[in-house]
Amino acid sequence: MVPSRFCERLKMEQWLVKKWRGLIKALVRSQPKALTLFLVVFIFYREWRCGHFEKMGSQLRTLKPFSIVQPLLLFGTLAACMLFGDPVLLHRIQTLEHPFFIFVSDFGGFLGRSTNLWMVLAGWYGLSVWVKRPGGSQLAFGCFLSSVLTSLLCLALKFTFLRARPDAGLGHLSFFHLEGLLKDEGIFQSFPSGDVSVVAGSAAFLFYSLKSTYGRWPVLLLPFATAFSRINGNRHWPSDTLFSMGLGLACAKLIWDLRKEIRVSDGN
Repeated sequence: MVPSRFCERLKMEQWLVKKWRGLIKALVRSQPKALTLFLVVFIFYREWRCGHFEKMGSQLRTLKPFSIVQPLLLFGTLAACMLFGDPVLLHRIQTLEHPFFIFVSDFGGFLGRSTNLWMVLAGWYGLSVWVKRPGGSQLAFGCFLSSVLTSLLCLALKFTFLRARPDAGLGHLSFFHLEGLLKDEGIFQSFPSGDVSVVAGSAAFLFYSLKSTYGRWPVLLLPFATAFSRINGNRHWPSDTLFSMGLGLACAKLIWDLRKEIRVSDGN
């Protein structure tokens, strides 16, 4: 005969699990950003407890600055050259109405929208930890780090250049609007693209991590899909998105070099 105390404990555990599931579902539906922020903080805390940030700090002296800044200089130069052709490119891209381009726009918009990509990475990280695959969890966390760093730098640049978005109707050479700094006007936060930065940071880290030639190059198409979506939606100039890709590549290279010791210990 099963003891009554055991039955009561089992019922309590089932009740708690049910309540937690309901809470998580409610957060996903009503507060996805809050839930994502919680997951990101938890993952960073877990990695800190494992000593991985200390290992990254030990690699600071071995960094080669030029190899990190090189993609940013390249894409920054290309973006500067593209600056004067932004209106033409914007119009050409927005006239593409083939179903394939519509699919690319929708897919790229999903990746860059809100916190969708970070939720995917959090799920990947959690699954890797659950099945005890440290290589998978470290790859997901590397993507996280690169994406978060790129996003923070992108945010700082947005409030530095204060470029008007295409839908503001102020032209492609409209920079340094103090309204965007004083009133947090979203229409003056065009350069660079935050959505593209989020995707570019993660995709670039995957590019550096994957060894297969057939697997690593297609990954770089992901930020292009998000860039196409943002341009097609009249939210960014083409040069905004191109610079964001260079920023993502530079941040990913930095994180990749800093995590050298962790990669060696994990056999990656």
